Amino acid sequence: MFKQIGLYIKLIRPVNFIIAFVTIMVAGFICKSGNYNFSILIIAAFAGALTGAGGNVINDYFDYDIDKINRPNRVLPSGNLTKLNALIFYLILLFLIALLTINLNITSVIIVLVANITIFFYSYKLKGVVLVGNLVVSFFTGMAFIYGGAAVGNIEEAVVPALFAFNINFIREIIKDAEDAEGDFANGVVTFPIVFGIKRTKTLVFVLAIIMAIGTIIPYYAEIYKIEYFVIIMTVFNPLLIYSLKLLIKGNSIKIYGKVSMILKLLMVIGIIAIYLGFKN
Repeated sequence: MFKQIGLYIKLIRPVNFIIAFVTIMVAGFICKSGNYNFSILIIAAFAGALTGAGGNVINDYFDYDIDKINRPNRVLPSGNLTKLNALIFYLILLFLIALLTINLNITSVIIVLVANITIFFYSYKLKGVVLVGNLVVSFFTGMAFIYGGAAVGNIEEAVVPALFAFNINFIREIIKDAEDAEGDFANGVVTFPIVFGIKRTKTLVFVLAIIMAIGTIIPYYAEIYKIEYFVIIMTVFNPLLIYSLKLLIKGNSIKIYGKVSMILKLLMVIGIIAIYLGFKN
């Protein structure tokens, strides 16, 4: 029984679940206004994290054939759980999300509803459209901050961190496409690396990363965030971002793309910490 529970937990990507939950909580903390309610924020964070978890489950359901090539050790292609198991689990997650959102304001409910519908169609069809799927995933990563702000009645303060989250995740999505190119090509999925090649993919990543590095400095000089933010960005975030670009220069192996993808996920966490510590109360 515990093994089965572990498989379902693995299916939702627990690290991603925690990152989503913490992101929404941080967004709520930095955006809190007169409507701030800690209990409601926790409920909103769980609903948002479960939305991301459900997205991972339904994505694995539709990516079954692709993952047999790219990630054969994942829960579904390895045969540890069936596609039917995943589909039932996805429906259970949707039910839990619906129960939780009853407690939220209308803006938050609309965001969750639109997110779940869009993520489903992303997994079903949009993932195969060049850059559109990447933009959708990145958009909703940024929307986690907007959603956290909406939960406490203050979206304005969430705009800058939302843009940050969008940018870093967009870069990561493109890297993941390069990592998955073999399986995507075999299954007829059209992505940027397949259409334009690895060289142009790297060029796009480099341009986006440079824009990202410059963009991270602006909030400090615009006096949006304190010195704590600037110190973390300049001593940890941007050096790691540059290091990931250095790795891309070295080669085109799946191992390198996987490592860069993990670094970018770590940068998402570091960025959240920088924003939280640097926020002007």
